[in-house]
Amino acid sequence: MGIAFITAKAKKFKHQRDAAFEDQIASPNLLSALPEQIATAFRCKLTGEQMPNIGTRVLVYGSGEQISVFEQNKEIGQVMSPDFSELRRLMEHSNTEALAGVVSEVHPMSGVFLIFVSLPAIDQ
Repeated sequence: MGIAFITAKAKKFKHQRDAAFEDQIASPNLLSALPEQIATAFRCKLTGEQMPNIGTRVLVYGSGEQISVFEQNKEIGQVMSPDFSELRRLMEHSNTEALAGVVSEVHPMSGVFLIFVSLPAIDQ
C-alpha cells in the first residue's frame, strides 16, 4: 500500500510540474522584460603614463570635440577618430555626457586600448 501511494503522488506531482513548466515556456517574457543592452568596443589612444589593465572600469566623458576616458578621476586616454563619431552619436541619442566602460584589450606598443561600453539598444 505504501509503494502504490508514493508512486501515485509522484505521478500527480510530475504532471503538475510539467504543466507549470509549459506555462512558463509559453510566457511572452521568457528571457527578460528588461530593455536589450548592446556592448560596443571603442578604440582609445593612451594619454596617461601607464596603460590600464584588462578589466579596469573606466568613465567615458564627452565634452566639446573630444571624448575622454578616465580611471579614478585621472584621464588615461581619448577615443580615437573613427570610433569617436559613432560614440558621440550614441551618447547624443542616449542624451548622456558620461558612460561606464570596461577595458577589454590593451596594446602597449602602440598605446591603444579597447573599451566596452554598454548602451540601451536604439533604432538605427
